[in-house]
Amino acid sequence: MILITDNKIINSQIVLVIFATMMVATILVKLLIKLWRLMRENREVKLKLNKTKEELQNMVKPEVVRKELSRQLHLIIMANRIREHAEDIKKEWSSLVYKINNEKSNMFEASVIAIERVYPDMYAIIRHKYSDLNDTESKVLLLSCSDLTNTEIGYILGLSVHSVNKSRSEIRRKIVV
Repeated sequence: MILITDNKIINSQIVLVIFATMMVATILVKLLIKLWRLMRENREVKLKLNKTKEELQNMVKPEVVRKELSRQLHLIIMANRIREHAEDIKKEWSSLVYKINNEKSNMFEASVIAIERVYPDMYAIIRHKYSDLNDTESKVLLLSCSDLTNTEIGYILGLSVHSVNKSRSEIRRKIVV
């Protein structure tokens, strides 16, 4: 009689182990399916992001023009840094940078003037096409079309590099959605 009871206990333990194994296997399968879906969604997001990037690049002028714009924006940044150190801009920089620097105290406005000489109404186009973006994100997107680093974009907008990176992440999230 004791032997039969021990067998029943062992059998019930085996059933419990089998049941637990099946539960773990079921959970693993569900997790693998979820992982597969996330990977597929990630691929789709990357494709949409690449498509949006291509659309923006189609709006951009040839490389020579982009480099000239980048050079002008770098000059604006350098001129403002020099002004902060009270150096004489007239002797150091070209008349374009001097004019922009003296007429505009806001570096972003000066940057928009330079950008719109090359890409007319670019800021308005961005604001219209990507209306979900807030003001800072629109400014970051506009400056990202040039060859400026995140540090330089932050300097122009008065933001930290972390804030610029955060804005770029939000831009990618909003444009893809």
